[in-house]
Amino acid sequence: LDWNLIQKLDIPGDSECPDFYPLNVENEPGVRKWVLSAASAKYLVGDIVNGQFVPCQEVRAMHTGSLGYAGQTYSLVGDDRRINVAWERVNFPGNVPFCSQMSIPVTHVLRRGEDGYYLHASPIKEAKKLRGTAYALDETADGYTAALFDTANELSLTVPANGGDIFLTMLGFTLVNDREKLQARLGNQTIPLGVVDGHIKLRIYTDTCSLEV
Repeated sequence: LDWNLIQKLDIPGDSECPDFYPLNVENEPGVRKWVLSAASAKYLVGDIVNGQFVPCQEVRAMHTGSLGYAGQTYSLVGDDRRINVAWERVNFPGNVPFCSQMSIPVTHVLRRGEDGYYLHASPIKEAKKLRGTAYALDETADGYTAALFDTANELSLTVPANGGDIFLTMLGFTLVNDREKLQARLGNQTIPLGVVDGHIKLRIYTDTCSLEV
């Protein structure tokens, strides 16, 4: 009923569904930053100075592609995690009584890199409770082979950063891991890959009508 405008904020390249929350920097003890994000997973990192939000770096994007949208975070889950769930805009075949679906819930973590702060997202630990039968994928002369992708699956893949391309065919889609360019390709989407201890690590979820990397 009675309020004063103290600041206008803009996230370049994004709009609507804002979210604003603090996070401790995982690899900088004692440092706490504020994150301002919007519907397309663009985000700013900064500080509260004299009652106003002051970004400390340029806008960054946590996601590639346009499947996940309008993500919002929540807390108060019994620990200090900040959990995000997005709306996945999927066109389902046939006559279904709902619109699209929700994403795998992920935990947001803020880390300091060589050129600033990065927002990381990892599937929540509770997702492990959904696991059923486990299969091991063996590397053969023809690469990695496994006949297990029918509907809902989780794939954890760790490969050396050097070597040729790796092709994974799931639900009619082919995910190409280009280890020379350090990127993954899925359709017309390109996903940058990082190297950890000389390896590329991927975690992939497939379901009836979705694939999340």
